[in-house]
Amino acid sequence: MTPGHPAESAPAAVSAVVINYNGGAKVVRVIEALVAHAAEVSHVIVADNGSTDTSVATIRERFPAVEVLELGANLGLPNARNAGLRHATGKYVLLLDADIYVTPGCVRALLDAARHYRAAVVCPRIVLVPDGSIVQCDGAEPHFVGTLALLNPDADRTLPPVEAGPVGGLIGAAMLIDRVAVLEAGGFNELYFFYFEDLEFSLRMRLLGHEVVRAPAAIVEHERGQGHAGLSFRGKGSYPPKRAYLGMRNRILTIALCYSGRTLVLLSPVLLAYEVATLAFALSRGFLREWWAGWRWIVANRAAIGRERRALQARRVRPDRELLGSRPLPLAAGVVEGTWLRRAIDLFDSSISAYWRVVARWT
Repeated sequence: MTPGHPAESAPAAVSAVVINYNGGAKVVRVIEALVAHAAEVSHVIVADNGSTDTSVATIRERFPAVEVLELGANLGLPNARNAGLRHATGKYVLLLDADIYVTPGCVRALLDAARHYRAAVVCPRIVLVPDGSIVQCDGAEPHFVGTLALLNPDADRTLPPVEAGPVGGLIGAAMLIDRVAVLEAGGFNELYFFYFEDLEFSLRMRLLGHEVVRAPAAIVEHERGQGHAGLSFRGKGSYPPKRAYLGMRNRILTIALCYSGRTLVLLSPVLLAYEVATLAFALSRGFLREWWAGWRWIVANRAAIGRERRALQARRVRPDRELLGSRPLPLAAGVVEGTWLRRAIDLFDSSISAYWRVVARWT
């Protein structure tokens, strides 16, 4: 493969867009993996969110054919993805975070799934490295309370793979997308900046009638490391206040944008109960300011949210009962501590899941 911008007369079948923010040696390894293992990719773009390390200079020196879009500031994941999509030329675009490495045959398997299922979005199996034996997820499922549950998390990689086919959602670390279909659906929502932008994207694509599928034969490796300071959480240590703020805010934003009016009415008791539980979590962790700031942001941006909601709901072709699931409440490792708290959450989970089974048919 020779990564670079293809001739205008022969658009690339696949463009790759790598999102970078101070990616250091990791983003270099991402490009190395593309060069070594993704012959289908003939145009590589690095959308750089205002990096202050040496990663951009290193990429330009090591890979002169790779196109670098310098956005000048950290404008968030959705903004960078959209910039890359608008600049790409391929029918399909492989979107990667700066710590995701493709493996041999990965892109071919993603393409095969996209064509077989006529899918606008395909997600790979994500395996955690350096261990390499643990599956992070095989896609995801939107939960009716407005969160995202991973599918097959922490599974042993050596076990028989899950089946390929449609799923409810995905995490944004890696995906193959139909560029035109995604741009016509509005791209990635730039209200989000980070966290749950993949949940909103999954719901929006599916409620507009597009398919999201998983291709477990397509394997990418996720080098988690420490992640981004102030945003990432790896199950130990203090939960980052900014992540808490974005998580609480963006959950409400997703519900406000994507749920139908009928669903909002029917789920109002559950959503209120969950928000009370969220407030209790915020109080226990010292995040009352972040919880309040999230709601203030929602209120301050209500006009823009209302416009986007009306436009989206006018185009929907699928009901919420086809989009939302009721798997056990997804909670990050290390967030819930203590036997009694775990039991209380399990009781709450079983109660609201029973309620969902009753009302789902009308959503």
